[in-house]
Amino acid sequence: MVSVRRAESDDDLRDVIAVRYAVHPEAQSTLEGLRHHLANWAGLAYFVADVGGRPVGCGLCGPFPGSEGDAFVNADVSVLAEDRRRGFGSALARAVSEQARSLGKEGLTVEAREDTPEASEYLEKRGFVEVERQKALALELEGLELPRAAR
Repeated sequence: MVSVRRAESDDDLRDVIAVRYAVHPEAQSTLEGLRHHLANWAGLAYFVADVGGRPVGCGLCGPFPGSEGDAFVNADVSVLAEDRRRGFGSALARAVSEQARSLGKEGLTVEAREDTPEASEYLEKRGFVEVERQKALALELEGLELPRAAR
C-alpha cells in the first residue's frame, strides 16, 4: 500500500531528489536548494510516496515567489517509470491538490514535456487542458566566443 507524506526531514528531501533525478535526469536539485525553497517560498510543500519504505514518487505544490495572489498554483507529480499505473501518481495528486486547497487556490498549473506523452495523457484524463507550449533551449558556454557588444 502506498503512503504519501509531506517531505520535511532531510531524509524525505533526499528521497524527493532521488525520485526527481530518476524521472528527470537533467534535474539538478540539491538538499540545500530544497531547504532554501521551503524556507523562502510561502506555502511550498514537497511530498514523498513510498511503498514499504521504498520511495516510488514525489510531488510539490506551491506558488512561485511573486505569484502568491494567483488563483492557480505550481504543482508537479513524478513517479518512477517502473511504478507507474499503480495509483501512486493519483495518491500524490490528491496530496498536492489538498495543499493547493489549503492555500485557497482554485487550480493547479503543471508542466508536461513533449518527450513524455504519457504525462500529457495522464493529465488530460484528469481534466487538465493545455494552456501554452514552451521550448527549453540551452547554450553550452565552455569554449564559446561571445559576440562583442555593438559600439
